[in-house]
Amino acid sequence: GGWYDKPLNHAHVGLCIQQKGRVGAVAWVVGSHATDGSKEFWFERALLFHEDAHVRRCQKLSHYRTVQRRHVYMAPAYPAVQEPLNGSLGHLQSWQQAVRRNDNLGNFVWLYGATRMMNPYTTVITQRDGESTYDAVAMASANLFYVPTPEHNDSAHLRAMAAATHALVAQLRKYNLPSFLLGVGLQTEFPDDPEQVNKTVSAMTLEHVYVEMLQEIKARSRIPSVTVRGKLTHSLCQKAGIRVCVPLGCPSFTIPRHPNLGAVLAGKWKNLTQKVISGSLRIALTLPAEKGTCWWANAVWHMLIHNLYKRYDCIFILQDKFDYISVKRWLSNASLDFDESRVKFFVDVDAWIKQLEQVDFVFGFRIHGNMAALGAGTPSLLIPTDFRILEMAEAMSLPHVPVWTLVKLGNLDLDALLQTLSFNFTALEITRRSAIRQYKAILNDAGLEMDPELQAIIDGSGTE
Repeated sequence: GGWYDKPLNHAHVGLCIQQKGRVGAVAWVVGSHATDGSKEFWFERALLFHEDAHVRRCQKLSHYRTVQRRHVYMAPAYPAVQEPLNGSLGHLQSWQQAVRRNDNLGNFVWLYGATRMMNPYTTVITQRDGESTYDAVAMASANLFYVPTPEHNDSAHLRAMAAATHALVAQLRKYNLPSFLLGVGLQTEFPDDPEQVNKTVSAMTLEHVYVEMLQEIKARSRIPSVTVRGKLTHSLCQKAGIRVCVPLGCPSFTIPRHPNLGAVLAGKWKNLTQKVISGSLRIALTLPAEKGTCWWANAVWHMLIHNLYKRYDCIFILQDKFDYISVKRWLSNASLDFDESRVKFFVDVDAWIKQLEQVDFVFGFRIHGNMAALGAGTPSLLIPTDFRILEMAEAMSLPHVPVWTLVKLGNLDLDALLQTLSFNFTALEITRRSAIRQYKAILNDAGLEMDPELQAIIDGSGTE
């Protein structure tokens, strides 16, 4: 909407009324008589609280709870409007333009979830550092806790993550405001031998700089206000003596706004087998992140190309900066052409979700590509290839099969696989609602309100 055709920023409206998940702006309405005798109305400006006697009266009678607007420092944050890509440049050039914005487009998905969980009518989010008028500090991070192992030890990456963490500590001390951190997690590869998983986990510890940052957040919150990706990261925090973390998975878990997402997914999952048999199944494929030479890479790409892409109506969803080259190479190895119409990528999460509403199933190796499917209400199967993806899948009760289990199948028979898998979508819905309640508590502890559509889900006031 807008005032006199000017864009309307929700957080700049003077007074809003929120009830059962719906929000309306209280405005000064001006009317005039048209020449045909009818009356026309238009909005002149927003009203302030002291200007509306009805609102003041209802507030005195406790019909409404008054909420003050809050200003939040959050960097990075998902923008209110995402600038579109220049499609006229051509497919490859558009892809290059996309990865210049972020070399992993999946980062836009978790940022979208972290930013949009806050009430847009009562929260002004800004990324400008240096101002002193903020009421709270919101931080969203992903692969911050890099933990090296004997098999996978990248000292340069560890130094980079330590430097980024020191910068966050400096910001926390600078503002000294109610603070919280969303979606932080472990970044560690699976061992080459799957039998060594438990041994690798038991040897893990958090670096001191990560512990220091968690202590700074603990000092600025009254409840545990660091949401971590899963039980593994949570256990490392506890091992370090930190009791400020809650294992909730990814903030993108809050993107879906359907009041009973679990029931929607359960119904659609039942129809997948029939679509496979009829040959009408439309699939979106999210690609594995290849870091060096992975023992499972050849087997996985063979499944993607020969068992899925060649047999079904498939599209590739690109995320990582290497995905474009990888798809070209593996298609060429299979003597297949690179069809641009079957290769998609997005910087706008709303457009990404809309695309996944057009398919029946998402099969993939990237957590945020599959979370976009969740936002679309489209069934998906996630294939974890490292500890971070596995712990998020477990924390959010997502349908998943670890990569070593998939590789043991050899040639993938999708129909047989779907018939052997059984997932508890009721557990997914219970987990989702519990996570939304936890996020609400964290926001409230910092003096912030949750988005009214999410509030309606846990209140039971949404529309089925």
